[in-house]
Amino acid sequence: MSQNDPFIMVRDAVSKSLTETEELFNRWRDIHTKPYLGSTQELAEVTKQLRERLKGIEWDLEDLDETVKVVESNPDRYRVDSSELKRRKIFISNSAAKVKDVREQMGRLEQMRAEEKRTSSVSDSRYSKLEADMEKQNQNFIDSSRDHQDQMVKVQDQQLEAISRGVGVLKDVSYAIGDELDDHNEMLDDLHTDLVNTHSRLGTVSAKMNKVIELSGKKKELIVIVVLLILIVVVVALFFIPI
Repeated sequence: MSQNDPFIMVRDAVSKSLTETEELFNRWRDIHTKPYLGSTQELAEVTKQLRERLKGIEWDLEDLDETVKVVESNPDRYRVDSSELKRRKIFISNSAAKVKDVREQMGRLEQMRAEEKRTSSVSDSRYSKLEADMEKQNQNFIDSSRDHQDQMVKVQDQQLEAISRGVGVLKDVSYAIGDELDDHNEMLDDLHTDLVNTHSRLGTVSAKMNKVIELSGKKKELIVIVVLLILIVVVVALFFIPI
């Protein structure tokens, strides 16, 4: 078996690629299960590289499988015994199993991640709906409170307006009472003046009566007194009778 055997060169390349792919897969798994270890952009880049490496290994394994079949069809020509062919088949089978295992693990982790996102999305949707309902209830309460406050302000304005009208009426009444009192005071002043004048007149008449009594006899004095009393009554009656 020559070192220039194409199978050996491809096998070594596949082995190296599998080792690097396992390291890349471990990094991908860490980022996938622990997002804080890497960014979303890095996860996307590692996922792309990992898929490309797996695809390249699968193509190399297909080529190796074809070479094994060719050699197996004519082992004498290629000088490869049956034990070597068996080892080559085992290598291809084991390598393919590793690639399959990596793909299956990636599929399970991606499915789990998608399920977590879906669950989180449902939870977020429920939370958003609950939050929207609470916000709607709060807004309804605020609107109701605002309407109630507006109604109270309207009622207060109406009450203040009624009080203002009442104060205006009381003000007009007070002015009218003041005018009435002024008129009454003026009438009382006029009455007082009239009484003073009447008293002065009565004083004058009384003085004249006394003089007449002194000059006349008792009989004449009685007549004069009666006449003067009649005059006084007439004067007073004329004063209080409206013209």
